[in-house]
This record gives sequence, C-alpha cells and structure tokens, in this order.
Amino acid sequence: MALGRPPRIDPRVERILTSDRVAGYVADVLPPPGGSLLEPEMADAARHFERDVVTAPGMLASQGWASALTDLHANLSWRQCRSS
Repeated sequence: MALGRPPRIDPRVERILTSDRVAGYVADVLPPPGGSLLEPEMADAARHFERDVVTAPGMLASQGWASALTDLHANLSWRQCRSS
C-alpha cells in the first residue's frame, strides 16, 4: 500500500522492496538491532546484572537465603520448611 502512494519511488528501489530477497537486503544494510537501538539500555542492564552477580552471593554467605532473595526482587521470599 505504501508503495502505491505518491510520491512514486524510483523503480529500482521498488524492485528491491518487492523482491523475494528484501529481508536479506534490509538485514545487510541496517545495523543489528542490538547495536544502536539497545545500546543506551545495555549499560544499565549490565550494571544491574553485575550488582546481582556480585551482591547476591555475598548476602547469601553473610545473611542467608532470606536476605539474598528479598534483595533480588520484592516478590521473592524465603520460608523455612519444617521437617517432620
């Protein structure tokens, strides 16, 4: 539908966009989505991941499972099971 609207595009571009190989062509000319699209969020995600990887084992060793799990997420908790 977009190709039928004015202004008309160059016939060479139209051939590319309507060909069976358009997905491969687009993949070749555009950067990977993980690059510029996600780059601003990646540094923040890496900091959170590093914090969890470094902090959780330390809390586990010093304060036990209850503290380690609670710090990871508010919906996580530890309930001590009673053996019979």
